[in-house]
Amino acid sequence: MNEKYSSLTSVFHDHVRCRPRAVAVVDESRTVSYAELAAASYDVRRSLARLGIRPGDRVGVYMRRSWRVVAAIIAVIDHGCTYVPLDPDYPAARVRFMAEDSGVRAICADPGTPWPFEGTAEIQVTGAEAEPVPSAERAADVPTHIIYTSGSTGTPKGVATPEHAVQELFRSAAERFSFSTADAWSWFHSHCFDFSVWEIWGALLHGGCIVVIGTEVGRDPWRLLDTLADQGVTVLCQVPSMFKYLTAALVDKPRPWPCATSSWAARRSITTPSGRGWTSAPGRAGTSPWSTSTARPRPPSSPPARWSTG
Repeated sequence: MNEKYSSLTSVFHDHVRCRPRAVAVVDESRTVSYAELAAASYDVRRSLARLGIRPGDRVGVYMRRSWRVVAAIIAVIDHGCTYVPLDPDYPAARVRFMAEDSGVRAICADPGTPWPFEGTAEIQVTGAEAEPVPSAERAADVPTHIIYTSGSTGTPKGVATPEHAVQELFRSAAERFSFSTADAWSWFHSHCFDFSVWEIWGALLHGGCIVVIGTEVGRDPWRLLDTLADQGVTVLCQVPSMFKYLTAALVDKPRPWPCATSSWAARRSITTPSGRGWTSAPGRAGTSPWSTSTARPRPPSSPPARWSTG
C-alpha cells in the first residue's frame, strides 16, 4: 500500500484504473474483476444518493457473505459513510437493536431477504453495474465501520473504527510481510466480525484477490483445504477454534500446505497436531483483528496475477 494515498477507497480505485481486468473476488463459480466490483459499488452509491444519504451517515449491510457484500462495503465507505454489518442469521430482535442503536439511515440487503426493519429504507444489492461516481469527502471523525460485540456479557455494544486505524494496521503489517498483487486472501469470517476487515482490505489494498469461503465449505476442514489449494490461497485467516480442525485434517490427509505466504490465527494460544505451538500476544481487546502469525517463504516462482476473461 503506497503511503501517498489518503483513503482506503482511493487505493482500491487506483487498482481499478491500473488493472481493471485483474480478479478482485472469487465467489464459488463467480469471478469478479476490479472493474466489475467498482461498477457494482457505483450502483449502490447511486441508490444511496437517491435516498438522500450523505457523508457521515450510517448504513447497514444486512447480507450473507458474497462478493456483493464487498461491493456494498466499498460503496458505503466511498460515499463518506459508516457501514454497520448486520447478519441475517442473527435473531430479528438483535439486528433491529443494532440498527436502531447505531442510527442507520438505510440498509443494504440481498434481494428477497425477510425485512425486520420497519420504517428503514432498503437498498437491494443485486450486483448490477453503473457508471462511475466521484468519491465523497470523508471527515476524519467518521468511522469506516461500527461492529457490535457479541453481547454475551450484556447488551451488545458498537465499536467504531476510524479509517486511519485500518490504514495503520496494514502499514504495520508491511514491516513483516510483503503482500502483493499475486496474493489470494481467504475471506472466512462474517462481516460482523472484525477479522473480516483484515481479510477484505488486505486483498483490496494490495491489488490481490479475495476468495470467498462459503459457510458449508468453512464447516468442513477437508473441503476447506481443497478450496485453499484449488484457488491458490496464499493468505489464510483463522481463529484457533477452526484452525485446529484444519491442521488436524492436514495430518489426517497429508498434502503440501497450500498457503505459501502466511497464515494467521487470532485471539488465543494454540498447538497444532504436529506439536508446533503458536504463541498469542493480542494486547488489549479490540486493538487488532489478529495476534499470531507465521511467515512462509514464497515459492521461487510466484503465481501470476489473476485476470478476468469476462
